[in-house]
Amino acid sequence: MSTGKILLTGGAGFIGKYFQKAADCYVYDLVNGDDIRDKYKLDVLIENEQFDTVINLAARAGVKFSEQYPEEYFSTNVLGLQNIIQLCEKHNCRLIHFSTSSVFKPQQRPLKEDDIKEPISNYGISKLVGELLIKKSRTNWTIIRPFTVLGGTGRKGMIIDRWLTQIKKGEPVTFYGDGTTSRGYTYAEDLVRGTLMSTPGDFNIGGDQVVTLNDMWNIFHEVYPKATRKMLPLPKFDVPNAIADTSKVLREFGWKPETNIKIKIKEWIQ
Repeated sequence: MSTGKILLTGGAGFIGKYFQKAADCYVYDLVNGDDIRDKYKLDVLIENEQFDTVINLAARAGVKFSEQYPEEYFSTNVLGLQNIIQLCEKHNCRLIHFSTSSVFKPQQRPLKEDDIKEPISNYGISKLVGELLIKKSRTNWTIIRPFTVLGGTGRKGMIIDRWLTQIKKGEPVTFYGDGTTSRGYTYAEDLVRGTLMSTPGDFNIGGDQVVTLNDMWNIFHEVYPKATRKMLPLPKFDVPNAIADTSKVLREFGWKPETNIKIKIKEWIQ
């Protein structure tokens, strides 16, 4: 489905940089003083530029800090998103919104789009409220739920960045749980490609390889054989498994992951 002229909110972040490589986008981001909570500024911009599509990446992300600063998460992820929804309705823009796998009730198996949504963190709750606001709106909308995105440019706070930093400092890596937690990691370029292919509806996008924390440790240990671990309990709001069932995106618009994420992880840490 054509996206036309794109406004990319939150476009200076990790995933946004991949969008900028893949498509011509106008970037609106908090690092430049552009806040989606400023409805007037957004309204003037959209009216002047006549965008066809708004891709909304702007959000407070991460589970841990959502428990410490819930007001920031709800003001951005709910009230800021409401501004975008209303302006997409006003200016007849298509809305492609990034939600999260954290909206789902934790499950052992791959998650489908219609699985139970019972988030266990403030972050997940704020994103689920955003989904509900979109679904009751009059916009032409698409909701994308990425599952644990990784990329070569690095993502602060994510496991690869964190472990590399600790190893380079000569510290043991922080290893949470017994190693059986698992993720269906999504390569950022695959995610962007799928988003730009997407049709209206809600879609889970994730990798097709299940990587446990033990798998991740083994990949790191191959490259850094002297690395050590500090074993810690699994944080309260971390889900044990986050894996996408991607049969719907394959059926609806022919997307499937093209990247061997285990090989990519090894390349990045080398």
